[in-house]
Amino acid sequence: MRKQKRHLEELQEPCAAVQLLIKRMDSNPQEFHLRRGGKWADVLSLCRQRLFGSDDDKTHLVVLSDEEVQMLWSKFVEIGKGELHKEFMRRILRTDDEDEDGDSND
Repeated sequence: MRKQKRHLEELQEPCAAVQLLIKRMDSNPQEFHLRRGGKWADVLSLCRQRLFGSDDDKTHLVVLSDEEVQMLWSKFVEIGKGELHKEFMRRILRTDDEDEDGDSND
């Protein structure tokens, strides 16, 4: 019981690598996408596999706790929702006379 309690206390703060990557996600959200060749696509794919894959996929990013993997994925989802919001606002504010790139059709 004592060992389990100490383990839970240690999980309150993510490791330095996760903290660093979350800071990078805050400062450079455009780097975080799942498209092939993306700078962080491999890490994000491993997070996704670990969280949503079969039991065979649970060995990905084994050095990170479940909570740390969830932190990274949650931050990625937050970035995605922000980008989606920007896109929806851009479309809402676009006039009928503008094409999808925002250029006027005059």
